[in-house]
Amino acid sequence: MEVNTREENQHLNSSAWFQRYADHQGEWLEKTRGNLVVAATVIASMSFGVMVNPPGGVWQNDKCQSDEYCTEKAGTSILEYSAKRV
Repeated sequence: MEVNTREENQHLNSSAWFQRYADHQGEWLEKTRGNLVVAATVIASMSFGVMVNPPGGVWQNDKCQSDEYCTEKAGTSILEYSAKRV
């Protein structure tokens, strides 16, 4: 009779262990999902910031030598202009 009791206890213990393991796995998945959302938000924010305000800034006004030839157009990235000259 003791053997049956031990087997039943082992079965209950293994069931409880598996239930705790399954609960932990669900929490891990939720935490990972949350971390990925935060990372995606940071990356999107940085990309938008660089697009709106490029490194080096943008030209504020046009600099034209004649009516047709403008070396610096308003809104053009300064780094883009510098890279074309090199």
